[in-house]
Amino acid sequence: MTTDFSVHQAPSEPNPNMGNSEEITAAQMEAARLAAWMRDQAKIHAFFNNPGTYIGQYWQQYKPIFALVGYLILGLIALNLVLTIVGFVVNLPLVGSLLELIGIGYSIWFTNRYLLSAEKRQEFTQQVKQLKEEILGDKDETSAIAAVSSMDAASSTDQVALETDTATESTLVNSL
Repeated sequence: MTTDFSVHQAPSEPNPNMGNSEEITAAQMEAARLAAWMRDQAKIHAFFNNPGTYIGQYWQQYKPIFALVGYLILGLIALNLVLTIVGFVVNLPLVGSLLELIGIGYSIWFTNRYLLSAEKRQEFTQQVKQLKEEILGDKDETSAIAAVSSMDAASSTDQVALETDTATESTLVNSL
């Protein structure tokens, strides 16, 4: 039993593979299937002959994603481990109470050292400002950078306004 497949195309679009014929025979369909099978078989054969190259290409393409997922998993494991250790230490007899006592003692010392008198508060404020400058940088440098940035923005705005004025003047001159 032979089945004949036919494809009807618009007359303005002739099939480049078939010439002027509008019908595809069973032999031509079988030849197309065989060619596709051979192509796919060659790809499969190439993969199994040298899988290292394909795996290497895949690894290089998705390496950042694998690293991110790995770091995320390691971070979650580390967080779980730290929380487990802290929970264990807090639940030890007398350790939780001892840690609370240490916290209360430090709070009392800090209040006495820095917050009771005006002189000590000013000293504490100066220490905080120094630490802030060490971390964030000098205040004068930061303000100088901001001033330069604002001057650049202003000059670019002036340049755009000048170009707009020049274009308007040239349009007026051309229209006269």
